[in-house]
Amino acid sequence: MCAYGLAPLDAGEPHHFYKHRTGLAFPRHPGFRQALFRLCPGVSATHQHVPLQGCRANTTVTRCAEAGVYSTQFVAAIVEALQTLVKGGEA
Repeated sequence: MCAYGLAPLDAGEPHHFYKHRTGLAFPRHPGFRQALFRLCPGVSATHQHVPLQGCRANTTVTRCAEAGVYSTQFVAAIVEALQTLVKGGEA
């Protein structure tokens, strides 16, 4: 999900992300897979992974639970892919 911008809500830096692997329900559909498949760009000065340990300050929600949600960018990519497929495109 880091490739789709999933970041901690308390990220102090714009380059901090949660690395959370997500499986696709339709991995063998070529159009759907192509539309959604993104790899982590790799750890660098502009892309750091925040460990999934503990809770954010003043909350009881664990970082693991927080990282278990879909990022807005991923949801938008799914909607766009489905719209393309429903309209008869290949996504």
